[in-house]
Amino acid sequence: MTKHLRNFLMAALVVIMTIAAGCSGETANSTAVTKDSGAKATMSAEATTQEAANDPMSKMVVYVPTDDGRGVRPQSVTLDSNKKTVKYALSVIFEEDARQKYPVFAKGTAVKGVTVKDGIATIDMNKAFVANDNGGELTAQLRLAAVVNTVTEFKDVKGVLFRIDGKPLTSFGAYDLSDPLSRMDNLIVK
Repeated sequence: MTKHLRNFLMAALVVIMTIAAGCSGETANSTAVTKDSGAKATMSAEATTQEAANDPMSKMVVYVPTDDGRGVRPQSVTLDSNKKTVKYALSVIFEEDARQKYPVFAKGTAVKGVTVKDGIATIDMNKAFVANDNGGELTAQLRLAAVVNTVTEFKDVKGVLFRIDGKPLTSFGAYDLSDPLSRMDNLIVK
């Protein structure tokens, strides 16, 4: 076999393997995000293994702050059923917000933990959630509306409490957070 023929066959093999890898089930693990202005869904805060086994793909609705500051817009997300958790939903919000012209969440905002008990989700965020509050009251309002409306999409969550690095967040902007916040439907822009 000549050196050129061997190089050609190796290159062809690499191309075939690349194409085959692209067609495998691995692509089902990527998140497809589509806008759906009228979307309303109910989700469980913890996806069950039976749900994942019956339907490998699922939809959920997250709320992303609008660039014009009028509120939050619903966005439908298709994802693997086993990723349908509060923590993952919030990570989608942060990613989508970062792609906007005027992001509302500070860079590096992340969820450290989530607990759900008796209809109340306690979201433990890092300090970035309350940092870089250049937009004042509007920034606080949009951050809270995005998180609360997304988390209350899960059927077993009626209210949200906030923690920052494990410590209770009792106020943010003009909002008293000592009691759980309920859905902020007045800030949903369709």
